[in-house]
Formats: sequence, C-alpha cells, structure tokens
Amino acid sequence: MKQVKTFALTGLITIGAFAMIAYSSCGKKDACEDVVCKNNGTCVDGSCKCPTGYEGVDCGQTSAAKFTGLWAATDVCPISTRTGTDLKYHVTISTSNADPMQVDVKGIGATDYTFSATANGKTLTIDEQTAADGRKYSGTITYSNATTLSMSFSIKDSSGTPVEACTSTLKKS
Repeated sequence: MKQVKTFALTGLITIGAFAMIAYSSCGKKDACEDVVCKNNGTCVDGSCKCPTGYEGVDCGQTSAAKFTGLWAATDVCPISTRTGTDLKYHVTISTSNADPMQVDVKGIGATDYTFSATANGKTLTIDEQTAADGRKYSGTITYSNATTLSMSFSIKDSSGTPVEACTSTLKKS
C-alpha cells in the first residue's frame, strides 16, 4: 500500500511539473511580435538592429539625415587670407543620392563648391576632392546635437601646399 501511495504521489508531482512548464511556456510573448523594423532592419530581443546607413528605434532614419539642412558657419582659421565677415557664411548639407550614407556639402570656406561626404555614426567625412579652382578640400563634420555641428577642414593649393586650415561651429539656420 505504501508503494502505491509513493507511485501515485510521484505521478501526481510529475504531471504537476509538466503542467507548470507547459503553462509558463505558453504565456511567453515573442518580444519581436509587434516590432516593425524599416529598411531591412531585423528585430532582436524586441529591438531593431539596423543595417549600415540607417538608425533610430525602427531603422527609419538614414545616418546622414541628422546632418541635412542649412547651417550658419563661423570659422577660426590660423592659416587663411579670409578675415572678419568672410569667416561667417552658410553651409548647406543635403542628401545626394539613394545611398543613405552620402550627402552633398556646399559652401565650405565661404565658397560655392559642393563636395560629397560620407556619414558614419556622428561623423561626416569629406575625402580630399579637387574643386573647380584647382584647390584640394578635405575635412570632417561632427554631430553635436540637433542644432550644432563642428567642422574642421583644410584647403591646399594645386601643389599640395596648405592654404587654409580651419575649425568651425555650425549652427542650424
């Protein structure tokens, strides 16, 4: 009789444990069930993992988007022939094509030239490019916040001699 009670108790405990496991596993919700990731982002543990060139909670913003707009620039240039009001001008940053990491930057150094730049996180990189005046421009623009960027750039003449080396604060216009 004792063996029957032990056997029955063991069976009851086993069935109870199985029922608890089955019940608790049915109650778990897929963390990605209601998450929609844009631009081929993938959901991992309830959050979007964005492909290169996109960011934001749903991967809906291009990496370059935070840089776009009209910016008032104020240069500080230890090497430059520009002075006074020539050190204040506007820079326009706009998307350039379907690549979410590419933008066009127009107006660096108070010129009318447009240069291509590549966004990577909080930095835009302007690889050395030759403008119509034969001078070579390069630089970086760093995102500080929605209203402020920092820029550093250099301009060399056609032989590679530095003509300007500047740092700038860009304020959203």
